[in-house]
Amino acid sequence: MIDQNIFKINLALTQQYCEQQLIQTGKHFADILRSINPTCRLGDGDAPLFTYSYWSCPTDPAYNAYITQWGKDPIDNLNLIE
Repeated sequence: MIDQNIFKINLALTQQYCEQQLIQTGKHFADILRSINPTCRLGDGDAPLFTYSYWSCPTDPAYNAYITQWGKDPIDNLNLIE
């Protein structure tokens, strides 16, 4: 069971961290916020929850994006879900 008091404290710390990081307006928000990437232990060592990749549209070089994928999909790992 998740301790709600610890969860609220950690959530507040994460929100403060994000607000401080977003002040760096010279960077794309994805560059800033992707530094927040917790790890989880699933029997095969610690693994990042998310993976990131940069994507550029081949027909429009002005359009690009950061693609975020689950490193370990919680649907496939029931021990991540309460």
